[in-house]
Amino acid sequence: MARMRTTTWTTIDPHIAAAEERICADWNRLHGDADPRIWAYIDDVLSGRVLACQKVRLAYERFVRDLMHEEEGNFPWRFDAEKASKPIRFVEKFVRPQGDYDRLTLMPWQCAFYAALFGWVSKKDGTRKHNKCLLIVGSGNGKTPMIAGAALYSVSQEGIKNAEIDVLANSKPQARIFMHDVNAAIGASPALSKKFRALRSCAEYYADGQSDKGRSATPDSVIQAMSNRASLLDGLRPTWGVLDELHEMRTYDAIEQMRRSLDKASDGLLLMMSTMGYVLDGVLVSEYRLADQMLKGSGNAAVNDRELALIYEIDEQDSPEDSSKWVKANPSLGVLLHLDKLKQRWEEGRAIADRRIDFLTKTLNVFTRATNASFLDFSLVERNRDVIGLEAVRGREAFGGFDVAVSGDHCSTALEIPLDDGRFYVIPHTFVPRKVAELNAERLDYYGEAMQGRLTIVEGDYVKQDCIIDWFRKMGEIFDIRCIG
Repeated sequence: MARMRTTTWTTIDPHIAAAEERICADWNRLHGDADPRIWAYIDDVLSGRVLACQKVRLAYERFVRDLMHEEEGNFPWRFDAEKASKPIRFVEKFVRPQGDYDRLTLMPWQCAFYAALFGWVSKKDGTRKHNKCLLIVGSGNGKTPMIAGAALYSVSQEGIKNAEIDVLANSKPQARIFMHDVNAAIGASPALSKKFRALRSCAEYYADGQSDKGRSATPDSVIQAMSNRASLLDGLRPTWGVLDELHEMRTYDAIEQMRRSLDKASDGLLLMMSTMGYVLDGVLVSEYRLADQMLKGSGNAAVNDRELALIYEIDEQDSPEDSSKWVKANPSLGVLLHLDKLKQRWEEGRAIADRRIDFLTKTLNVFTRATNASFLDFSLVERNRDVIGLEAVRGREAFGGFDVAVSGDHCSTALEIPLDDGRFYVIPHTFVPRKVAELNAERLDYYGEAMQGRLTIVEGDYVKQDCIIDWFRKMGEIFDIRCIG
């Protein structure tokens, strides 16, 4: 591998910038047999030759920081060039893209992702460093085919006995979209077709070939689509759990069940992938926030060490009008996506609220809420996450409001307490009939909210107005309620 060309790295961590020459030399000395696109992409991101958002830069600063510590005796991880490069070779040799193409060539950002996911391993036993991964990238950048290729590689090449990759999405048909890419790759590749059997909801792998296997034969490994209903996941023994379209998941029920199942695996991986979404109180926002803290060096260090997060988005200070910044959310721009077509779509839809919101959310990876409250975006939610103790506002003036229902539906109440600095302290509460909570058609954490005191589950087929009156009377003992609307 030729010596990498270098410029001054404009990194957030000055220690990394100062160590650039040594890191480049060490990479050639220790990892010269790795796919050259891996280090080329990292070097391009940190030098600014490739325009990347802050979170991607932080992720690869972390990669370099680990390289700096690799030879230290107490550092538990090492970078294995062969394990980083083998999945790249496998995908490019055996996986055929859909359409009129003879072969697949991974883009540099995809090579670097594979390297980060597969290349970092334990010095002690060679198991993977990252047992949790969050990948967020704009729609159309090829994330699903890339992960499908990684899944095919894992079940057939990592040497895990009875490997099982369970793919979860908000619905089983949605999970089958991932399986479509897996099975399309199998169908387009004579080499994979000899080892894999593609079925509607799964792909079975037979180490010694599947051509003479009957349908009753037991596969050596499997990739399968699953519903994300937690009650159906008990008893699984996955080596990977893949969560597709994370932005549509409202609760952690299925994820926690999957994590408990993965605890049984010696080298398990929870891989979550998504574009941004419209649910601002769901799983994706929580995982995004945790990843942001991890990349910035806060949070639990032991937990952070095992998580990989690559979040492609425009930065907060970037104007969505500036198309030169769109590549930050779309690393495949110029290959799978074309700037002139994106510009056309933006210009056509910018005056239409729903189309503008869709472009911001799915192409530029900006959190929005596409509802009647479409003015409510992620940055506004974050500014309102401050917490004030009840005692600090006891006795103040308050203004109430409520929304009743004539049938078995949610009823809500709220108090707003003006603060001296112009903000409002808000106390919301919801009432719901027990049969609605038990049916849980909206898949909400009713009982968890009730335990936190934010919701009351009432007996009967509907919420009586007495419940609302009693709530305001109780609040009236704490605040000076001036009016109720």
